[in-house]
Amino acid sequence: MKAKHCILIACIVLTGCSQSSPQKIEIKTAALQHNMAAPLPRVTPRVTLPAITVTARPLPTAKGTRTPVATGRSLPTVNVTRTPVATTRAGNSTEALQVIQTYASNELGINVKVLSAGSTTNPNLTLSSQGKSSVEAAAQLAVQTYGGVLSNGGASVSYGSGTVSGDIAAELESCSLGAYSLLLTTQPPADATAALALVKTTYPALSAFAFQVLSSTATSYSFYATSSDSVLNPKTHKVETVAVVAMAGTIKSGRKLSVYVVLGRGQLATAVARP
Repeated sequence: MKAKHCILIACIVLTGCSQSSPQKIEIKTAALQHNMAAPLPRVTPRVTLPAITVTARPLPTAKGTRTPVATGRSLPTVNVTRTPVATTRAGNSTEALQVIQTYASNELGINVKVLSAGSTTNPNLTLSSQGKSSVEAAAQLAVQTYGGVLSNGGASVSYGSGTVSGDIAAELESCSLGAYSLLLTTQPPADATAALALVKTTYPALSAFAFQVLSSTATSYSFYATSSDSVLNPKTHKVETVAVVAMAGTIKSGRKLSVYVVLGRGQLATAVARP
């Protein structure tokens, strides 16, 4: 192919330059042949990309959390046991005060001065062992339990089953358990008859109960009675008959005498420990 190009160019030069001398024609032809024989250089395009520097940043760590580190030891298993509590409402001190005073007035026939009240099942109570068991059982069954420190003793009131209506007086009458202990500065009773008389004097609403002696010791007396009452159900607004169970007694407490009562009504009457 290169040879053909050389002959063609030579012919063109000879034709266009017929007036020239043979020497000049030979020089031009040789020059053309030299130029055509030399291969054209290849041009390789080069594209230089700018250098890109990538800096790895650490992932943000959430505040208040720690990254676990393997230590080769397994974490101990902690077994948590929760005691089921039937309480479904968050109480308050104002309502607690109202509940304790209403129960004392309507169910026991007394007025009490409450120094402090709140959601507690361990107020300043002086009860027999059966009385303490009754209070604990009621707290597991009731919707709400309030405790209070009185000027002369303590109180605990549990009430409600399922849901409560908001009518505290009606709820306390139909389904409740109240435990009160009052500290008196009096001599311990000489016998069970005197002890029962003191119980009925301290809590006038118990005077109609037909108590039986449950236990009698040198420092304490306890009595037990069952009854029933017709009340208005705050949920159905119908009159119904509910069970009533009472446990009462006296306990010598230091230089004072504790006169106590545990009174259950409706479904919470079953919480009162039976003899």
